[in-house]
Amino acid sequence: MSTLNSLIPVARFVPPSELLSRWAWVDLGHDAFALYALRQQLIQALIGSTHDPSTSFQDNPPKHTWVTAALHALFDTNARIVNDTVQVYLEVFHALFKHFRKCDLAQDHPGYTLFTGWIHHPSVSTWISMYFDECQNNNLALVPLLVCLNDITKITKLCHTGELYPNETRTALGLLDDHIQKICSLWQHTSISVVRRSLEIISRSLRCPMSVGKVQIILDQLLAWKEQLQEHLTTDDFWTLLSPERTEFFYERIGNGKMAVDRECVKLVVRQDMSDLQLLEVILEIYGSNDEDAVNLQLDVLQMLKNLDDRNEVDSFKQSFKDILEATSPNRLFLCFCQRTGMDHELLVDLLLSNETDFLIFFVNYLKHLEHNAEDFVNICCDILEQDIREAVGMLHCLIHVLQAGGFPYNPSYLIHRVKLVLKLIQDAAVRQGRL
Repeated sequence: MSTLNSLIPVARFVPPSELLSRWAWVDLGHDAFALYALRQQLIQALIGSTHDPSTSFQDNPPKHTWVTAALHALFDTNARIVNDTVQVYLEVFHALFKHFRKCDLAQDHPGYTLFTGWIHHPSVSTWISMYFDECQNNNLALVPLLVCLNDITKITKLCHTGELYPNETRTALGLLDDHIQKICSLWQHTSISVVRRSLEIISRSLRCPMSVGKVQIILDQLLAWKEQLQEHLTTDDFWTLLSPERTEFFYERIGNGKMAVDRECVKLVVRQDMSDLQLLEVILEIYGSNDEDAVNLQLDVLQMLKNLDDRNEVDSFKQSFKDILEATSPNRLFLCFCQRTGMDHELLVDLLLSNETDFLIFFVNYLKHLEHNAEDFVNICCDILEQDIREAVGMLHCLIHVLQAGGFPYNPSYLIHRVKLVLKLIQDAAVRQGRL
């Protein structure tokens, strides 16, 4: 029977395609260096020579065959679920999932075989449950599975957004739904890596279609997590986590080491005994240091309001969430964001020129929202933020001048029209209120 010792020379001296076809499905042992070498060789064989996203994979059947065989070996519920060999395969899968996304989810990519093979495998849900059960006291073993589940969530979200592979999207969402409660329970784990990744999975899952029952499970788990934070996290601890010096590499053990929390985790913190301005301060302290996060937050709030507006007016679910969003309305978030940057139109210009965020999408949608909420804009600007309305008006005037000067990688005519329209509505509202 093949052994680890027979695999190492194969991995070193044969071409990648032969490595995959000659691979022996055996326990790889516990030698950390040997495991690392084999993992790197597998990744090289699967994606190492295909960094060009335009590369076709149709002439690489060994890759697809190996992936299919690897899934069958991994999801064998009669074998040992958690060991070093399983960790190697999960890490290889992560690299393949990541490369699949870079290649725009191409159907001839072996990552597609991995994605569809994973979500459709008859034993996968049972295997995941068994894996979680066996990893209760093994922090390191939990992380590779959570990373792969996060990869699947990312791919599913891309498929949903791009309207790709609808059948696979539904199957993947169903698989994730089966394990939502267990993933949420990991928010109270002692390992910060486990906590972060379980939060990421749920955060991305919520951006895809989900039943009300599953949303309720998440809300219940979120409240339970909040109660634990209230019990163990002091106010000083909380603000320490938000300190600019505390990067994502710093975290706190709380509750006598029973929980772990950091700046990234606090992004899901729920409101508790805070005024509207305090809540805004916390939110912008968490999200404001990163343009992409700040833009995505504002875009998400706009989308949530739109979704709520589509619901029945007497819907209690709608009213509850509208009350929550009142303190973080689009106007509040946008004006606080601008205030923190000195009401500087140049920042808006930079964001409109950048392709690194979705600011253009957000700004167009925000201007549409503002057309119907100009009075609210004036009230927040003058009363809550204690900003002279002239500063906000001046910022928008300067933005129009820059847009009219040209130099944008798109035609800004529509944007100019929208900004002029809302500017007039804001000025009219300010005059009615005696602010101008």
